[in-house]
Amino acid sequence: MKKKDKLTDVLIIVGLVLTFSQNLSVNYAINRQRTLEFLDPNYVVIIQRYSKITKHRKKLQHILCYTNNDSLFKAGNHTESDYLPYTKHASNVTYQKKILDQAKHYHYHVKGNKLFLTWNSKKAKMKMLPIVMYHQSRLTLNGKLQTKLKQNTITQPIVKAKKGRNIASLQFITPI
Repeated sequence: MKKKDKLTDVLIIVGLVLTFSQNLSVNYAINRQRTLEFLDPNYVVIIQRYSKITKHRKKLQHILCYTNNDSLFKAGNHTESDYLPYTKHASNVTYQKKILDQAKHYHYHVKGNKLFLTWNSKKAKMKMLPIVMYHQSRLTLNGKLQTKLKQNTITQPIVKAKKGRNIASLQFITPI
């Protein structure tokens, strides 16, 4: 009986050592990756979230030292969404690729309770707009309300852009 007890104790100790070493190696890899990101001049750590900062570091230093307005929010490029409609495909990586990376091709402005997107198209074609739609969202494209709208997996609207200047307006209708 003693041989079985000793063998069981040895197997338990070996199992614990293997589990501990695996846990240690995973933690080391994650901490190393985050440390390298922290040391990368293109990242700023903000409350345990990461945001890419403006390429113009001197501009950011000036904003941090000499301004007291919303300039810092304009200089930062948030890599995580504030809120996405729930779908199984909604992730921060998808948001980065399909919304943030595409936003540079559009001009945005807000007027009243509407978000306006303006862009030029060389030809009439289907276009995925870098915005997300919610159930109560209303989208107008070039003055026409879009009622039967195609959407991708993260609820981005897919619209038919005309050749030339296009204007889309997005409005959220508050439920009564």
